[in-house]
Amino acid sequence: MVYKMKRLLIALLLFSSPAFSQITKESVKEMANILLLDCKEYGINSCASRIIALSACTYAMGVNQGIEPIEAQEISQILFTEMSTKHQIPYSSLFDSDDTMKDEIKAESLERIFMCKDSIAQAIPIMHEAFNGTTIPEDKIEEIANLYPFWYIEDMEQVYKTFY
Repeated sequence: MVYKMKRLLIALLLFSSPAFSQITKESVKEMANILLLDCKEYGINSCASRIIALSACTYAMGVNQGIEPIEAQEISQILFTEMSTKHQIPYSSLFDSDDTMKDEIKAESLERIFMCKDSIAQAIPIMHEAFNGTTIPEDKIEEIANLYPFWYIEDMEQVYKTFY
């Protein structure tokens, strides 16, 4: 488990290198081309979970870099799409027949998204103001940060239900 977490953290640290210091559509495409996950070793579901978490964390990290939340979300979707395509993971393979994310993928994705909770908590006030037009009370930030991983997964389920 520790080794697996290190791989995700290494991917996130790519954004701290000079080549990827600013999260952009171009930098996530380049990162997706460089970062190769060993899906044969992890299994397709675990590989998908890693990509989901990387995408979710990229969204928060982009907001923290000053990217408007809508654009940061688009960038995270580009990363997800590029990496899923590269690793030959069809979007439909993430979901059960009832159009909900497979339990195994959901559980691991949530666990991995929580690894970037500090970045999420930092981004929550910015995201809340952008989408709601109001400032979030300080005492609600942690609560919302704890909900973010669940929201991210539910958003993916909603996209699947709507478009697939």
